[in-house]
Amino acid sequence: MLKLITKTIAAVAVVSVALLGSVNAKTLKIETHFTANSPNGEVAAQFAKNVEMFSGGSLKVEMFYSSSVSGKSAEVFNSAQTGIIDCDMTGAGYQTGKNAAFQFSSFHQKTFLHFLRIEPQLHHLVN
Repeated sequence: MLKLITKTIAAVAVVSVALLGSVNAKTLKIETHFTANSPNGEVAAQFAKNVEMFSGGSLKVEMFYSSSVSGKSAEVFNSAQTGIIDCDMTGAGYQTGKNAAFQFSSFHQKTFLHFLRIEPQLHHLVN
């Protein structure tokens, strides 16, 4: 499940970059509440490397771990919203009071994927 969530976050970040016009930026600032040496922090570091590789080097990602810019996990979203950073890579649970759409847990996401009948095709991402 962690792999699916990580890949989903990566996909959302890449799509957000394309849709919001941040493609013109050379370096994207991404903040996460994970530490750099945690498993999720290591996935975030790999994501940063993948962005650079898949963009042919035209994009770089500067990662900020342990909420080092915002100071609190719940404030990372606000930092992204106000342009201090380019992307929030924390859990959506921190933003439930900011937008009702963030209330959905991974259980709801899995149920939704099952409803769409695409869950079986995604198993290779998780296993």
